[in-house]
Amino acid sequence: MLLQRWVDASSYTGPIADFAWLALKAQGVVGVWIQCWGGRSPNPYAENQLWSARKMGLMTGIYGLVNFVDPPGTLSGVAQAKRTMQAAGQELRHILWCAIDVETVSGIPGWPNNNVGPIPSNIERIKHFEWTLLDGHIPPVIYTGGPSWHPLTGNVNDWSAAGYGLIHAAFHGADWPTHLPLVSYGGWQQPCAWQWKNTTVIEGESFDLNVFDDAWVKAMLWENMRRWARCS
Repeated sequence: MLLQRWVDASSYTGPIADFAWLALKAQGVVGVWIQCWGGRSPNPYAENQLWSARKMGLMTGIYGLVNFVDPPGTLSGVAQAKRTMQAAGQELRHILWCAIDVETVSGIPGWPNNNVGPIPSNIERIKHFEWTLLDGHIPPVIYTGGPSWHPLTGNVNDWSAAGYGLIHAAFHGADWPTHLPLVSYGGWQQPCAWQWKNTTVIEGESFDLNVFDDAWVKAMLWENMRRWARCS
């Protein structure tokens, strides 16, 4: 299996200088996915981060962290998906996919119960987030890890059964992986991508490191071209 090297960045990274993108490309990085929604607020740098990466020849994706604990009347899955897409601005048509970030949150003040709400409500928010992305012609993918998927969803297999890819989060300290791991949660057996290392500083900028299945990314590229051809 051929793998592509990607990174992801968030609002904490801030504006990203061209020389940082060049340093990443020198390490073989071909794409970046950007946090557009942090669970309670959008990333104010998202559109610029996406544009600057694409300007330097990198492929792009986005993600939104689902808030499961604040009242659904103000932060429903629909509202959170819309704010995720809005944060991408004019760059939305260039992204390949949006990851629905399903994870517990610990050690951050103001997040009750580590972002773990009642399982039926959690599943409803994920589904509404998914459906809103589809209405906006944006392909969803799931980002999570077993320690988050189990308490938040009860280990349902709805999204693997629907054919959605999994970006698997599990960190280790080795060099860039040459294979994707096997997994055993949510009905998935192998992810389409692996976030294998968290906060890594490159040229003064903070990124997480990922590897993606080359065939999966190429399929998303093709689908992106077809999607916007239909919409234009």
